[in-house]
Amino acid sequence: SGIGPLFVTAVASRDTTIKSYNYPFDYDNNMMCEWHVQIESKLLYGDYVLKVVFNDFELEAEPSSSTSVCPYDNLTFYDGDSDFSPLLGSYCDTVHPEVVYSTGNDLYIKLNTDKINTFRGFSISILVVEEGNNWH
Repeated sequence: SGIGPLFVTAVASRDTTIKSYNYPFDYDNNMMCEWHVQIESKLLYGDYVLKVVFNDFELEAEPSSSTSVCPYDNLTFYDGDSDFSPLLGSYCDTVHPEVVYSTGNDLYIKLNTDKINTFRGFSISILVVEEGNNWH
């Protein structure tokens, strides 16, 4: 649609939740949704990073014969402020890591869906954590 990413501010005082369109009902076909998440301004340039926790996750599965990662529907994380930033991972089906961490103040998240088959989608929470305290 060309409107650009939705800008989301992550604050230290509470979790920020991002959900797919229509969640918990099925998302639409042919979607590309993008979110640029940034740590709140008073904590910018401090020793803080973003931590993503998956609350619920169900996207179309990749075919067993697939040579590419999640070619149909996928949720992709980039370590920075755009999809030119380093790739952190691309996920589908119900398979995802326990957590995803940024290395800096920004995280770019992209949901791509193809023209067939829709699923429940996702709900993720984003927390601001001190760098180096990744075990909390």
